[in-house]
Amino acid sequence: MPTGMWWFIGAACGQLLLAAVLLRTRSRGSEGPRPDGVPPPQALALLRGGRRAAVTVALVALHQRGAVAAGRKHTIRANGGPGRTEDPVQLGVHRALDRAFALRDLALRPEARRAVDALGRELRGAGLLRAPWRLWAARTLLGCVPLTVVVGAYATGRRARVWRRRWRSARFRRSARRACRGSRRRRGRRGGCWPPCVSGIRCRRTGVR
Repeated sequence: MPTGMWWFIGAACGQLLLAAVLLRTRSRGSEGPRPDGVPPPQALALLRGGRRAAVTVALVALHQRGAVAAGRKHTIRANGGPGRTEDPVQLGVHRALDRAFALRDLALRPEARRAVDALGRELRGAGLLRAPWRLWAARTLLGCVPLTVVVGAYATGRRARVWRRRWRSARFRRSARRACRGSRRRRGRRGGCWPPCVSGIRCRRTGVR
């Protein structure tokens, strides 16, 4: 294995280590698990499927109490009050139904977003949910690991050495050609090139290599 490849392997290992730290370390606002029982169904849905899943579970709970009903063209509408519930997500979703909405649009309503965001902050405070920037940073680092290895293999492989050798040879030939031309201008047509051509190029003046 080329010596330079070890630098890329070390960089890839560092990316893996940093991603593991981001995924395992809790945020500053984490207070550890709270001994107040099992999280509500909306919290479990948020952990499992995100914002839209939490809104869906809240709608199911509201529908069981008759607080919402199916509307036209695959929409959902309010059907009276929210009933006897104190769940903030269900209340926020019911307040967002000032008219009929599709499920995708309902999950983006400000009332529903604020309720789900408040639930997410509680879960992050309990250490059950990681901050979004940690997940994005960890995914980016994990995606860069194979790219780093591939770039290292290409940069330090046999083909790279061949291309570097060709580039250096071509650079040397160009410099030798410029030196040969400058020598001919100084000496004129009375003799050959000086210093003699050492680049392996046939001299245009003398016809020798």
